[in-house]
Amino acid sequence: MSRRLSRRNFIALNGLWLLTTLGCRSTQKGKVISADDPGRVGSHQAGSEVFRPIVCSATQELLRQAAEKSYNNPVYVDGREWQPKKKRVCFFGVSNKTNEDLGDFKDQITEIIDSTLAGSDAVDTVTSKAVVPVLRKTGMAPDDLFIPSNMNRLCAELESTQPFDSLLFATLTSGTTIDNLDSQKDYTLSLEMVEVRSAGAERIKVAKTIRKEYNRTAIAKTRSWLWK
Repeated sequence: MSRRLSRRNFIALNGLWLLTTLGCRSTQKGKVISADDPGRVGSHQAGSEVFRPIVCSATQELLRQAAEKSYNNPVYVDGREWQPKKKRVCFFGVSNKTNEDLGDFKDQITEIIDSTLAGSDAVDTVTSKAVVPVLRKTGMAPDDLFIPSNMNRLCAELESTQPFDSLLFATLTSGTTIDNLDSQKDYTLSLEMVEVRSAGAERIKVAKTIRKEYNRTAIAKTRSWLWK
C-alpha cells in the first residue's frame, strides 16, 4: 500500500510541476520599479544601463562648456549689467553607428538630450517639428549641411520661425573586443555643437564611454560575479 501511495504521490507531484511550468511559460508579470532601484542589464546588447548614464553625462558636459563659452560673449544692458548670450541650437537627433538596432531607445535618447538642453540656462533648442519637415522638403541629410549653400538654404527656411546659432549632432558608436566566446563592447556617445554664424565655425565636442562585458563561458561568468 505504501509503495502504491508513493507512486501516486510521485505522479501527482510531477503533474503539479508540469502544470506549474506550463503556466509560468504562458504568463508574464510586470512590476513598477523606483528610480533608486538598479536597472535591468541587457544580456545580449546595450540598454538603459548603458544609454542613460552616457547620455546624461555627455549632455551635462556639453552644457557646462557651452555656458563657459557664453560668458566670454556677454550682452551688455544699459552699459553696466550683462548676461550671457543664450545660444539657439538646432538638434538633429541621434545617428546610430553601432552594429546593434537601438529600437525604441533611439527616440528616447533624442528626447532626453532635447529635454535637457531645453531646460538649461546656456542654450535653447529649435523644435524638431520645424527641422524635420525642412530636411524632408529639401532632401538634405544632416551631414549635407556643412556645404555652405545647403546651410544657407536651411537658415533661410527657418529664419522667420526658428532661427538658430548652432548645429548639434549626436553619434553613438561601439567597438567590440572578442575573447573566444566572451566579448567586451565599448559604447561611446559623442555630442558635437558647431556654430554656424561665426567665421571660424567654432565647435564644442564631448564624448562619454561605457564598457560592458558579455559573458558566455562559465569561467567568465564566475569571474564577473566574484569581482563585480
